[in-house]
Amino acid sequence: LITLIAPRHPARGPAIAEALSAAGLRVARRPHGELPDSTTAVYLADTLGALGLSYRLGRVAFVGGSLVRHGGHNPVEPARLGCAVLFGHFMTNFRDIAREMLGADAAIEAADADCLAAAVDGLLAPPLRAQAQLVLLGEDGAVISKAPPAESVPARPEAGSEPRGDAAT
Repeated sequence: LITLIAPRHPARGPAIAEALSAAGLRVARRPHGELPDSTTAVYLADTLGALGLSYRLGRVAFVGGSLVRHGGHNPVEPARLGCAVLFGHFMTNFRDIAREMLGADAAIEAADADCLAAAVDGLLAPPLRAQAQLVLLGEDGAVISKAPPAESVPARPEAGSEPRGDAAT
């Protein structure tokens, strides 16, 4: 598991990397051409244009600026790209979208860092995304349709079983 941090202002990258390293975490930084490996705890994407690929590769996205009174950031892009979406209580900049996503069980609100950690643990536990539903969002972020509940999604095959012929095996 690697945590990816993409600061809204890339100029904050060096200070973030320093704080993470001081906390004992191994950091790889995108602007230095560093790639994460098995020893990397945090991949710091302190450049512009990194979020789309990150959302496509990731399974869970926490929308920043929402655990503090900053107003939150847009939860639509990670949802559109297949991530389970989490955000904090302070989504005032995207209040209607956040409310609609919560009402459709398309996002999880975390009250604080401990709740966020517990929610991520739950989402990453088998079966993957057990507590989340994928949604199809319109241009304005409105919920158009939801995927079936996790209970109706087939479980991943056990190790050593016959492949199903798709990328999920």
